[in-house]
Amino acid sequence: MLVPAEILALVLATIGGLFVSGRAMRPIRDAFDKQRTFVADASHELKTPLTLIKIDAEMMARTPRTGEDQEFLGHLLTETDRMDAILSDLLVLARLDTGKLTVAREPFNLADIVVETAYRFGRRSTAEGVRLTVETSGKLPARGDGERTGQILAALLDNALRHTPSGGLVTVTCRNRDGRAEAEVRDSGPGIPPEHLPRVFDRFYRAEYARTRGEAAPRTGLGLSIARGLVRAQGGDLTAENAEGGGALFRLSLPAARDPGG
Repeated sequence: MLVPAEILALVLATIGGLFVSGRAMRPIRDAFDKQRTFVADASHELKTPLTLIKIDAEMMARTPRTGEDQEFLGHLLTETDRMDAILSDLLVLARLDTGKLTVAREPFNLADIVVETAYRFGRRSTAEGVRLTVETSGKLPARGDGERTGQILAALLDNALRHTPSGGLVTVTCRNRDGRAEAEVRDSGPGIPPEHLPRVFDRFYRAEYARTRGEAAPRTGLGLSIARGLVRAQGGDLTAENAEGGGALFRLSLPAARDPGG
């Protein structure tokens, strides 16, 4: 009789503990939810006055001015664009956290997205003296959001070009592996220090200073975090490692699809 009573007491104690801990955690969860809502609302509201500031600065820049005034306006426009990018990143993160970001789950050709995104970075890679190549068979059916995937690849290519010295190489490879559609972005830069590798996708974590080419402008450390969040929202994943022979390698993996069209 004692054994069933002890088991029942243990079950009741466990249920009671879970109930109490749930009630104790509720204020914390509510606080995080309010914080995410605040970030999303604030980011959205700040974009409107920032847009107006940019329009006014652009109008002023069209009028002939002294060299010093023109330089000040150039700085104003540059910082306005940077602030707008930060607000856009915060808005995407807040929507990812709350599950309110619209992400499609439909067939598309990953190879096409890779080629189109690489083409957009062609002029920049040439200007920086970095060779950018794409290796693909021409058709790679994937399931997800083609537009969001292009945004992810753009973040990976931007990251690769920033960390590849002049004369280096950035390679994007597409393949089908184990029923998944994959795209790899590899650079010939210094790679990622082992102590930074586990945290490259953490928000606001800027490990790039350990391997950058001396870029003066600070980064927010949100690009890779957003990229991974967008991949996982599509049912895929994004990983980072140091490539054999040097450089960093980022691997984007998405569910495969039978039909890339649509």
